[in-house]
Amino acid sequence: MMRFTNPLNEHVVTVRAPWLWTLLFGPLYMAFHEAWGQALVSFVVACVTVGLSWVIYPFFARRIVRNAYLRKGWRPVVTP
Repeated sequence: MMRFTNPLNEHVVTVRAPWLWTLLFGPLYMAFHEAWGQALVSFVVACVTVGLSWVIYPFFARRIVRNAYLRKGWRPVVTP
């Protein structure tokens, strides 16, 4: 589980099991978390590989979502 907070309004987003949601929804999950570049890439790669990439992409989903939030300026929430 990952949590991020928006420094502008202190809104907290919790990300649970990104690998599962990426496996189920593919590029739609990336778009939901506003990782637009990865959503486009995963859609194109899924079309080229006839969906085979949907089995591989979940291994990278956690890092992709984390990096998308960090690039937007969100801060990770550290829980003790």
